[in-house]
Amino acid sequence: MLTLFVVAAVLPSIVSAQVRERPRKECFRTCLSVDPTPHKGRYEEKLAAIRESKKRETDVRKLEQLNEAEQHLTEKHLDSVDNMCHKICDQNPEE
Repeated sequence: MLTLFVVAAVLPSIVSAQVRERPRKECFRTCLSVDPTPHKGRYEEKLAAIRESKKRETDVRKLEQLNEAEQHLTEKHLDSVDNMCHKICDQNPEE
């Protein structure tokens, strides 16, 4: 039991030390490819719902609204990913 607590206490510091050794650009590129945001699943569900609605819609105005909603949702999600990756990687060295 004591070993479990020691491992649990030491592991985060080992992982964070390894992450900090990566250059900031590499960390950021990797982070963007992983999408660390906690609400990724919710984003994918909303995006799928919008796309499904677009397939069934025939009204041009409603299609435009759905396109705008999809674009807005995607931009909002990408901003969220970008912000999260900056929080994760900004402490890493430049090179």
